[in-house]
Amino acid sequence: MTAAPRTAAIVNLGCKVNQAEMEGAARLLRERGVRLVEATARADLVLVNTCTVTAVADEKSRAAVRRARRANADAEIVVAGCSVQVDPSTFAAIDPAARTWLANKGFDRAFGARPMARLIERVIKKPLSELLLFGALAGQGGDVRITVENDAIRLVTGA
Repeated sequence: MTAAPRTAAIVNLGCKVNQAEMEGAARLLRERGVRLVEATARADLVLVNTCTVTAVADEKSRAAVRRARRANADAEIVVAGCSVQVDPSTFAAIDPAARTWLANKGFDRAFGARPMARLIERVIKKPLSELLLFGALAGQGGDVRITVENDAIRLVTGA
């Protein structure tokens, strides 16, 4: 997906930390004009926040990713949370298009997925804001793709 999403669905499994993270993500999406839809509806972007506290939670997490892909074949699927951190290869096999980098870097064994918000702020939001205000996109708009290169987030601008 190269254009900004117009619609997004959020699937949240797990603890209150996961709930708080997805509430924050929902707020950021709404602030950017993205319409939130039910998880069963068609969406341009689907966020799946996973849980690994039990084997049942792990299975529900994998099933949520599969359902998201079946319901939204062309959507960007972003998988985050504890399950994807513990077993990223399983999630990559379920959905090769899912990005696991942020989940891997945003997870800390002591704090769970809580550091993810600070990571997103540091590697995406701040650099993107600088691009919009002072860089390649200043005053002209355009598309920005978020990629991973050499184990780091890279913002790629294009017309």
